[in-house]
Amino acid sequence: MGKVLFYQAGEDGTLSKTTSIGTGMARFDRSEQRRTILGGGLWVWSLLFVGSLGAAIIMTLVYPSHSTSREVGAVIAELVAALSWFGIGKPVFVQLGRSKTRLWVLIGSQIVILAISSSLNPNTGYLLMPVAALVYAILPLQLSLPSVAVIEGMVGFLSHYFARPSVSYVVIADWFVPTFVAGSFVAIFISRLLDQQANLSRSLNELRVTQGRLSELYRQIGENNERERLAARIHETIAQQLIGILLIVRGGQDGAIDVELIEEAAQTALDAARAVIREGQLPATTLASVADEVELLKDKLQSSGVTLIVKHFPSTEFLLDPTTTECMTLILREVGNNIIRHSKARTAYLDFVEEEGSLIVLVEDDGVGFEAEGTDLREHFGLELMRRRVEQVFGDFSIKSHRETGTQIKVRLPR
Repeated sequence: MGKVLFYQAGEDGTLSKTTSIGTGMARFDRSEQRRTILGGGLWVWSLLFVGSLGAAIIMTLVYPSHSTSREVGAVIAELVAALSWFGIGKPVFVQLGRSKTRLWVLIGSQIVILAISSSLNPNTGYLLMPVAALVYAILPLQLSLPSVAVIEGMVGFLSHYFARPSVSYVVIADWFVPTFVAGSFVAIFISRLLDQQANLSRSLNELRVTQGRLSELYRQIGENNERERLAARIHETIAQQLIGILLIVRGGQDGAIDVELIEEAAQTALDAARAVIREGQLPATTLASVADEVELLKDKLQSSGVTLIVKHFPSTEFLLDPTTTECMTLILREVGNNIIRHSKARTAYLDFVEEEGSLIVLVEDDGVGFEAEGTDLREHFGLELMRRRVEQVFGDFSIKSHRETGTQIKVRLPR
C-alpha cells in the first residue's frame, strides 16, 4: 500500500507536506459519516426503539406463553432492554465522539437481552429492529449483512428450541426473511450514500490542496513578474541615463567635459532611482484605497504634462478582494508609465464601470498610438506584464490602438 502526499497551504502562503495511507482517509471519512448517521438525534433512535418495544409488549400480552413465569420474565426482559437503551444509549446519541465503547456495550447488552427474551416468548423478536438498525449504521456493508443474519438466526433458533409454544422454522422464515431483505436494501443504500459522501469529501480535500498549490504558484509568478518589471524599469530609466553620462564623458574632446550636462543627466537618473524605490515602498496592500492610487497616478501624469480626467469612480459599497485590488493598482502604475514614456499624450481618461460580479477599468489617451491589431504583446514588455497580471486573477485584458488616434486599454476584474 503506497503513501499519498498531500500539500496544505498555510496562512503565509507556504505549502506543508502531509502523508496519509491510501485507504486510511476513506476509513476515517466513513467512520465520521457513520457517526453522522447515528447523530440523527436521540429522539429519532428513541422513536425507533419505543415503536419496537411497544410492538413487542403488545404481542407478548396478546399472544402469551403457556407459563406465567415465562410471561413475567419476557416483560421484565423488555423493560431491562428499555433501561439499557436509554441509560447506555443516551450518551451514544448525544456525545458520539466519546461514546464508541458505550455503543458496543449497548449493542452487546441488547443482543443478550434479545436472546433471553426470545427464549421466553418469540414475540419479543420485535426488539431485533433497533439492534439491526444500529449494526447497519456502524458497520460496513460486508460486515453488517452477515452480522444481522447471524443475530436473526440466533433469535430464530432460540424461538424454535426454547420458546413455549415452539415456533416452526417456516414461521420463523416468514418473520425474518422479508425483514432481512428489506434491511439489506437499507444497508446497501446507506453504504452507497457513505461512499458518495467519502468521494465528495476526498474531492473537496483535493480541491483545497490544488487551490493552495495554485495560490503558491501565483505568488511565485507575481514575484517573478515584479522582478521583470523592476529590471525593465531600471534598464529603461537609470541604466539609460548612466549610459548617457558615459557617452558624455567619452565624447569630451581635449578633456573638456560639460559638467552641467552630466549633472543634469545624473539628477535625472537619481530621480528615476527614487521613483523605482518609491514604487517598492508603496505596494497595493498598504494603500488606503483605490482612490489613493488614482491620486498618485494623477500627480505622476501631471508632473509629465499629461492631464488625467476621471469620469466615474467606484462606489464605496463596491469591494474587491486584496489580490484583485493589488492587480488593479499595479496595472494603473504600468499604464501611467506607458503614457509618459511612449504615448506623447496631452490628456488621459480613466473610467470605472461597475457590473454584477466584476469591475471594468477603462484607460484612454490622445497620444500617437500604434497598430495594436496583429501586434504580439510579448514584444511590448509592459503590455504583456499587464495581461499576465489580469489573467492571474481570472480577468480579461484587451487593447485597441491605431496610429494618431490614441490607445484604449480595457480591463475586466472579478469581484
